[in-house]
Amino acid sequence: MLQLVTVTVTRGQEPLVLQQVAEAGHNDIQDHADYRVSLERFLR
Repeated sequence: MLQLVTVTVTRGQEPLVLQQVAEAGHNDIQDHADYRVSLERFLR
């Protein structure tokens, strides 16, 4: 089951969200990327 996250992501904004995560100094960029892949599969 796809777990919902509190970040609202619309098509075309994924790189911006990843950039914000990186700028915040988090180390979960890979987890965020995995979520993005799941989201892209869900949107297809």
